[in-house]
Amino acid sequence: VLHGPSRRTSETARILTEGLGAGAVPSDLLADRTPVPSAERRGDYPTHRWEWFEDVPEAERDLDGTELTAAWHKLWFEHHDEEIVLVTHAFVVAWFVREVLNAPPATWMRIGPIGNATLTSIGPNLAGEPVVETFNAEVVLPI
Repeated sequence: VLHGPSRRTSETARILTEGLGAGAVPSDLLADRTPVPSAERRGDYPTHRWEWFEDVPEAERDLDGTELTAAWHKLWFEHHDEEIVLVTHAFVVAWFVREVLNAPPATWMRIGPIGNATLTSIGPNLAGEPVVETFNAEVVLPI
C-alpha cells in the first residue's frame, strides 16, 4: 500500500493495512495536487473554470499537471506487474484516470464526483497497456 504524505491518506492506509496484512509506505508521488493550466494552456479548459483555478492554493498547484503526469508514469512503470493499492486524493485519481484514457487535460474535472473511500482499479490489458477496470466503486468494510 502506497499512500500520500497527508494525515488523511496515512490514516486510511493504516486502516487498510490492518485489514490486508500489508505494509504501508508514504510516497510524495501521491501528494494532493490540483492540475492548473499555464497561461499558454488555459484554452484547454472551458472559460467558466478559469476563475476556479485562481483559488487553488499555491502549495497544491501543479502547472499543466506535469507533476501528476510524471507521478503516474513512474508508478505505472515501477508497479504495473504488481498488485498495489494507492491511497490518495480525488483530483489525483481523476488525473491518473485521464492519463490512462489519454484524454484532453480538462477531462479530469468532468470525472466524478469521486467519493471518499472509493475504489478505482487500473490494470494492464492483454497488450500490457493500462486500462480502467473499476471506477469510483463504493467499498463496504465489515465492522
